[in-house]
Amino acid sequence: MQLSKWIKFPIDFTIEQHGNLPQGFRVFILDKQDQRTYDIADGKFTLNLPRDSRTRDFKLIIGTEQYAAEHSDDIPLQPIDYELKQNYPNPFNGATIISYQLAKRSRVKLEIYNILGRKIRTLVNKNQSTGSYKIQWDAKDGQNRPVSSGVYFYRLEADKFIATKKLLLIR
Repeated sequence: MQLSKWIKFPIDFTIEQHGNLPQGFRVFILDKQDQRTYDIADGKFTLNLPRDSRTRDFKLIIGTEQYAAEHSDDIPLQPIDYELKQNYPNPFNGATIISYQLAKRSRVKLEIYNILGRKIRTLVNKNQSTGSYKIQWDAKDGQNRPVSSGVYFYRLEADKFIATKKLLLIR
């Protein structure tokens, strides 16, 4: 895949799947330049390109994890970076998905805060292994009460990684 010089970063990719993959099959997107695998939770992933990048080579593998490992050109299939992704959909009404990836086994805390910085709810507070995760927030607080429309923040802490992103609830 070549990207022309006029494209700036970040770039969002969407993969549409028509029908179901055989049991145990997954889709792997391998970035040959960065030697990493992109998680395509919900059929989407974002590539952050340097401004001076003119081309990018990817390898698409569809199959079992064992098959992918045998054909990955030694690119690791597990995430090698910590990352907190933008929730989807955003803005949302009712529920939204928050995705993140862990570079190694870590104590993970994922929390929702209101615009005043008050904690609304803890979604994750446990040890998790290396890999990609997604969790749904149902727009409720810690007492299972619906929260009002507005701007909220979600914050991920894992090992020494800390990231915060904004989301918008519209009722």
